[in-house]
Amino acid sequence: MDHILFSFTIEGREQIWEMTEKLYELPMKANNRISWTVPSEAPLRGLSSLKLRNTNAKYNKQATERYKLIVSETAWLLWKCRKGNLSEGSPALPDKREMGG
Repeated sequence: MDHILFSFTIEGREQIWEMTEKLYELPMKANNRISWTVPSEAPLRGLSSLKLRNTNAKYNKQATERYKLIVSETAWLLWKCRKGNLSEGSPALPDKREMGG
């Protein structure tokens, strides 16, 4: 799975992960900030049990739930793109103009 989501040739894959990071970094309460963690196969497999902690080792529910939602949806999108299962009713990948590039 790791090679599909992070190495496989999917047009726009790198931009999608960059957009995912930007979405995660959107404002949260100041005391809830946790830096972006680059996803890999191990965290994706255990995403449901992931618990992000701040520098004081305190569980951060807001950051954890945001990370889980954004990363799981991005992984699903990339998996569907790789499999060629995007149907006409599914949203297409954004073009460069929509991504600000």
